[in-house]
Amino acid sequence: NHPLAKRRSVSLAALAKEKLILEDMAQSREYFMSLFWAHGHQPRVSQYTQTFEMQRELLTKSGVVCRVEPMALPHAHALARVDGSLNAVRIEGDPLGAVVLTGPGAGSGPTASAVMGDVAKLFRPAIRNAFGRAQHHVAQPFVSGDASEIAPFFLRVRLADKPGTLAALTEALAEEGVSVDKLLQDSADESGASPVAVVTHRCPRAQMQAAVNRIAKLSVSVEDPRLIRIEAAS
Repeated sequence: NHPLAKRRSVSLAALAKEKLILEDMAQSREYFMSLFWAHGHQPRVSQYTQTFEMQRELLTKSGVVCRVEPMALPHAHALARVDGSLNAVRIEGDPLGAVVLTGPGAGSGPTASAVMGDVAKLFRPAIRNAFGRAQHHVAQPFVSGDASEIAPFFLRVRLADKPGTLAALTEALAEEGVSVDKLLQDSADESGASPVAVVTHRCPRAQMQAAVNRIAKLSVSVEDPRLIRIEAAS
């Protein structure tokens, strides 16, 4: 649906006005940039990627999904074994599957490596900013995660210690199509509220969030529910 797609030919001047997703590999990057520079044009690079697959993803998606939240991990999960100053990143791809990269996140070696990385970028200002926000961070906004993502969830609520509270809780979950896998209730504290922990079966996040909103409005609900997604063990 892009206007340029309807033209029989497109000039570099017209392309220079559009956002460019550039593969950040030395030969590819320098070749495409030199085409514009040779004719006096400065392209609008909105994003740098390391692979063609990522370029394709950025062209078909409306943004980069970013979510910062606690997540429950099974003991067998690779990220659950990360401890101390060790950092880990888990990458999932198709058909690659899941890959976990680990390495020290503190100490003399990692710090020196990070500093020298910034110093190296100072000599390539046209390619990537050394400090502050990179241009593509502004041009490619973060978007909300898909509400249809399916996962089990951990729900923690505090309910008034009186008859019918658990029935009200499970009814609110059932109204939104959320099935309970495990439920544990502890004794009431000094305030007369009982903490209740619920693990659900796999369900869409939208349904789970709707159930949380419903539970928060219950008269027996003492405080806002706490929701944590449970990651698979793979």
